[in-house]
Amino acid sequence: MALLRQSVNKTIFPSTAETIGATSTYKTLTDDMGNYSTITVQLNVTAVSGSDTIALQIQDSPDGTNFDDISGASLAGAATTGIRTIRVSAYSKYIRAKVTGAIVDSTAKFTYSIVATFKS
Repeated sequence: MALLRQSVNKTIFPSTAETIGATSTYKTLTDDMGNYSTITVQLNVTAVSGSDTIALQIQDSPDGTNFDDISGASLAGAATTGIRTIRVSAYSKYIRAKVTGAIVDSTAKFTYSIVATFKS
């Protein structure tokens, strides 16, 4: 009898202070997650220094190399602390988070983490 996995949590990016600029940075989950039907991605911003915003776009890939934006799987610029959530029900095997900031304050830093919960 095979065991069914109902859900699993994966940290895409651990809580770290980072300066976010207009050039996107990519946080890739290298595990094949194609056996799950939905993803809930949480962006948890715990500290903000300066006046800038952070945006998040979830991307997927069938091969772990060529990534495309998932339609509707984005968060607009966040400028304050808090948890923001994206839910995705259609995706390929691999996912990554594209993190981008606005260039309002080039010294602004965000302390944030990105965690994904995959459900069968």
